[in-house]
Amino acid sequence: MSTTETGPRISFTRTEACFSSAPTSGHGIHGQEAWMRLERGEGRGTTLNAPLPAGSGDKDLLEAFENKLQPQADRFKPDFVLISAGFDSRISDPLGRFRVTDEGFKKLTRIMLQIAGDHAEGRLISMLEGGYNLKGLAKAIPAHIETLVMD
Repeated sequence: MSTTETGPRISFTRTEACFSSAPTSGHGIHGQEAWMRLERGEGRGTTLNAPLPAGSGDKDLLEAFENKLQPQADRFKPDFVLISAGFDSRISDPLGRFRVTDEGFKKLTRIMLQIAGDHAEGRLISMLEGGYNLKGLAKAIPAHIETLVMD
C-alpha cells in the first residue's frame, strides 16, 4: 500500500491477495469498479466482481457465491478468509437496494465457512462494516454470528 495526496492507495500487484465483491450494477455505493483498475502484474485476475442489479435477493447472491466466488477460492486457495460483513444488502435497508433475507445471510456465511474450512484450516475473520436499518441489523447480525459459531 502506498500513500497519495488523497490518502492510501491499494494496488494488487501480487497473488497473495484476492478480493471479491458483489456491488449493484452501475450504481454500486462503494465504487468497487475502481478495484479492477488497481490490479497489476501477478495480481491481475485476483479481483472478482459480481455486479448485480438493484432488487437482487438471496437467490442472486447465492448463485454468485456458488458459481463465481467458490470456484475462484478453489483456484486461489486462501490462507485465511476475511468477511467484510455489510448488511446494507439486507431487505428494507434504505441504501443497499438489495433484498437479502436473514436466511440468505446464513447461507452466504455457510459458504464462507466452507471456503475457510476447505482452504484455510477454518481461519476466518468477520468484521461489521455496513447496514443502515437498525431493526434489520438487530436481526441480520445475530443470524450471521450464530451461523459462524454454530456451524
